[in-house]
Amino acid sequence: EWNIDQELQDKKFIADHCLREGGDSRYCVKALSSDVIADKVRFNQGVIDMSVETMFLSTIAHPHIITMRAFGVDGMFNPNYFILL
Repeated sequence: EWNIDQELQDKKFIADHCLREGGDSRYCVKALSSDVIADKVRFNQGVIDMSVETMFLSTIAHPHIITMRAFGVDGMFNPNYFILL
């Protein structure tokens, strides 16, 4: 069940901790490029790839595999879909 208080708390945590000591980024955003979005065939393949990656990363926890922190809530077929790693 969606909880707005939890979502706001999660967003605040990410914003407060987005940089490590020394200024390096702690997170990266993965999204489809505008060139891919503009091409129907490449967009469909990109959506499939990102969907598989989202499902895979949401079920695995391993010290040598990057952790997925969040993803776009508008749906995987939305051109603005992203994965926060």
